[in-house]
Amino acid sequence: MKVEIDRDRCQSYGVCVQAADEIFDLDDEDELVVRQAEIEDQGDLAERVRLAARSCPMTAISLDRPRPREVQR
Repeated sequence: MKVEIDRDRCQSYGVCVQAADEIFDLDDEDELVVRQAEIEDQGDLAERVRLAARSCPMTAISLDRPRPREVQR
């Protein structure tokens, strides 16, 4: 899953940092830092990143899941 931030929308409230501080952080100027832009689509960390995206008051976080590969016959 790819984590993307809309920098024009982000207001650095830090809700995402509270939900998944392994992925999100605020720097010294209170700008959001994404520590890891791609994560596995399953597990506890992925669920907390989804929670961070849902909880963002500015809807500045988007998650892009890779499409499954088609099986060729």
